[in-house]
Amino acid sequence: MKGDYFDFRVFQLEFFYLIYHTDISEHILGLFISKPKKTGITNLVWLIFLNRITMTKNINLGNMNIDQDKGAKTFRDHFLYSFNGLPPAFKAQVKTKSEADGKITFGKSGGSKKGNASFNEYEDELGSSVLCVPAVSHAFDVDVFTILWYDEPPKYKSDFGEIYRSNSAGTSIQDYIVGKIYLTS
Repeated sequence: MKGDYFDFRVFQLEFFYLIYHTDISEHILGLFISKPKKTGITNLVWLIFLNRITMTKNINLGNMNIDQDKGAKTFRDHFLYSFNGLPPAFKAQVKTKSEADGKITFGKSGGSKKGNASFNEYEDELGSSVLCVPAVSHAFDVDVFTILWYDEPPKYKSDFGEIYRSNSAGTSIQDYIVGKIYLTS
């Protein structure tokens, strides 16, 4: 690193190429990246989350880490740091946010006040969310996800095979796959 900016790394460019190739192919379920230390891949995945979540309506992105606290810490360190640094014109409205849990939902905050019946109309809502979950079975049962990201699965305390099998349906609607799964370690 020189000064305040990171050096260019070909590894990061190739990482984005792999993500792009994975995303455009309907025949690829996901991607496993064995990441070298200190290459910024964790930060890059959070930046992918930030880019997608602030530009796309009604998507859910999920992160699983060694435990929820570790996931929430990387959420704060990478995602929220980058989101807070965006120019106001690029910042989506935050409906709910829990930094401690690593959760954020974008949309209009507020409710249905008298005389303000159209305040939270569906067309105006971004309705997208990011959440960090603990490394347990059925953690991603709450919704359908565009991206599920398992970070550091070999370090999970529980059996990753069981965790993966129980959560893999989080990227599909019945038998139709609508999302991608990333594993980084």
